[in-house]
Amino acid sequence: MRELDRVNYLHYGDALQYMANSDLLSIRENASKKNLVSLFEQSCGSNKFVRTVVDTYGGSRQAQVDTSVFQVDLRRTAYLRARFAALGCRGFSYKFCSDMTGFPYRLRKRINLRVALVADSALFYPPKVRCYLPRHRNNHYFAYESPAIAFALGIATRRTWYLCVLQSDLVRTGPAAVREHFRGWRKILFANVISYALESAESLCLCREEDVLRACHEDYSRFSSPPMNWRSIYSGTAAFFGMTGVDLRRRINIQLYDRKPPTYARRLYSLDLSRISSESLWMHGGNGNEA
Repeated sequence: MRELDRVNYLHYGDALQYMANSDLLSIRENASKKNLVSLFEQSCGSNKFVRTVVDTYGGSRQAQVDTSVFQVDLRRTAYLRARFAALGCRGFSYKFCSDMTGFPYRLRKRINLRVALVADSALFYPPKVRCYLPRHRNNHYFAYESPAIAFALGIATRRTWYLCVLQSDLVRTGPAAVREHFRGWRKILFANVISYALESAESLCLCREEDVLRACHEDYSRFSSPPMNWRSIYSGTAAFFGMTGVDLRRRINIQLYDRKPPTYARRLYSLDLSRISSESLWMHGGNGNEA
């Protein structure tokens, strides 16, 4: 499993500062959440963010904490905080799903690239976000009884992966607290796709927003031009990761849905994966030229 296939991100307020500097977790292998909070408070003083992280760790129904696993998650959170910062976002917990099934619309068989960042109740989320996730229903994809945070659909060939759609229903329709928490979704999703593609592809292509609009499902409200946030999702993401515009020798059908007329595109954004390593991707992010 890749290091970022599962991220339990325990960053909330200043809780990480208090907990990461404590040696209390080495005292015992297991502790009740109540006792663990008390130990932290005796050492560092009362902190509402620490209480929330501990109380919800592993799910609210879990009364005990394996402190050795908790310590690993704390170290990973400190490590990932710098990596998310390199992408220009705060970060959040997720599982990376590389084999989406159960998509509500019938997709073309050619659409064989189906990946998502999915939420999981066993991972940490701030109270307002955790409360909202089970109630969110306006989402294309669910896994682990939770909505997908974001997903990508496209075509994977032996040498090149073509991303036709990047989307977050959760951010598009969720309340302000949820939108703010998952604000960096497109960069984190795209970085995961790049990391995944490094294993088998030579290049990664991303559609332009105007072509994505032409290929929209008929149920979607039609626009005369792409919405402004689409420019951030497609052109902005391409700029951030240093992608360049290319003209394909042969146009590609970017239509997602089965039994729909083809939608062809020739000009896309392209990224040469031979110039990227997984380490450089997460440590340095993009080139800083985001539109």
